[in-house]
Amino acid sequence: MIKEGKLPDKVKALKSLIIMIIHDETFPRMIMTVITFLVPIQTDNKPLKKILLFYWEIIEKLNKDGKLKEEMILVCNSIRNDLLYPNEYLRGKTLRLVSRIMHKGILYIYNFLGILEPITSAITENLEHKHTYVRRNAVIALY
Repeated sequence: MIKEGKLPDKVKALKSLIIMIIHDETFPRMIMTVITFLVPIQTDNKPLKKILLFYWEIIEKLNKDGKLKEEMILVCNSIRNDLLYPNEYLRGKTLRLVSRIMHKGILYIYNFLGILEPITSAITENLEHKHTYVRRNAVIALY
């Protein structure tokens, strides 16, 4: 359903995928499908961006052997683009996502260190943003 169909159908399919993941179903191959078919069209659709941020938070980020999945490089690139997006609300929500990922544990921090280095420059840019919502979430993400 994510591969074909109109945008509302894709959003509905992503929501049902999130619900199934929350109920302990595993879909390890769906990450690349979501990246391929939903990330390119998310630029104009803010509800899809919000749902994708929640999806990035709940997916399994590590392989069975404890190493970071290769798809997470593409996810971090999408997160970096959202950190530089003109909408203040979306910037703040993305900064909250980064802070939650960093808060999950030292294992995530250790594995994400190489990938999060480009994101830290985008986070520090948000420290000087004109809206307090963005600045506050940037401070939380850096903390």
